[in-house]
Amino acid sequence: MATTNLRIYFARASGCGGEKVDRILAMLYDSSVECFIYALSISVFEHHQCLSIDKLDSSGVRSVSTSKGSLAGEFVREVIKLLRPRSVRLFARPQPQYLFPESAKNADKRIMTDRQLIRFWKWTLEALEPKKLFLLVPGEESGWDKREDSSVLNPWATRLGPFNDNERAEDVFPPFTDDPLTRALSTLKGSDSTEEQESMGGKTSPTVGEVVALLPCMNECANGICAFISVYLDHCDDATSDLPPSIPDQKFDTLLDTLLGVEFSSGEQSLESSKKILSHWKESIGMEIGIPMIHETRMTGSEDGGQKKDCTAPRCAVNDLHTVVKKRKPDVHPEPVNNLQGLVKRRR
Repeated sequence: MATTNLRIYFARASGCGGEKVDRILAMLYDSSVECFIYALSISVFEHHQCLSIDKLDSSGVRSVSTSKGSLAGEFVREVIKLLRPRSVRLFARPQPQYLFPESAKNADKRIMTDRQLIRFWKWTLEALEPKKLFLLVPGEESGWDKREDSSVLNPWATRLGPFNDNERAEDVFPPFTDDPLTRALSTLKGSDSTEEQESMGGKTSPTVGEVVALLPCMNECANGICAFISVYLDHCDDATSDLPPSIPDQKFDTLLDTLLGVEFSSGEQSLESSKKILSHWKESIGMEIGIPMIHETRMTGSEDGGQKKDCTAPRCAVNDLHTVVKKRKPDVHPEPVNNLQGLVKRRR
């Protein structure tokens, strides 16, 4: 059975001047419950060559369309397919909330553990049938069970990407602002002595291996298990023409301010906040409707990386990433419960 009550709303701000990174906000709206279910913030580098998933969050509202399979995973894959990047990368680390303010207080929202989150992203991206898959968990003492990556049938290479340790990091890492790799590279460049900088013409050149060695010491990687995940797809360079045109930075930032200025602490708050965001999106951005998303009710693999089974109670993700919705019968008007981390504005 297919449902058509789901629509994806897009806002895109293109890099201006010499900037090569576009900012994209995608939100999944379910008209059957009149709420936004998921929000996804993305950075896209140089004409869709590389797509970085910055944050994925759940409002905590249960969609009536999640009878089987992972709606979160389908939403992410649908956005990726629309954008048609050559590669996708992300930094997986569980947090209570990212894009839906106060949603951590919603009793209907659950948070994945670090291991569940990594398995969710592996499962979600494997379904895209990529040509190359890479997963790096920083630190020998991270607690990650290496046996999960040691299977003969495992398609994931346990390194940062399709490059060697001796390559210059700045030649292979896209310049995404809200990114641990970028921060690690900047740390290394800033730690070199004046003599070392002068010997290289005033410019330091840390290698990929040096960045990888530093990652376990970075704040983002110091507590719990996290993972750097990337996949390489067989898409052409031209992105789809079905997406709406880009909007000025000011309108994009106003939309973010609207999202980050409301609350999703309960079902009632989520309804009111969704109405406000939808109204702003239509009036200020000029989009009357979102892009329809067909959700197929079917048997599917488990989102935490297990064998194929009936996922009657699929988890939903939040990233930097990730959250989940409790699997219980949908309530169009949930009872109030009680009652961010914001999206980084990527201006240069």
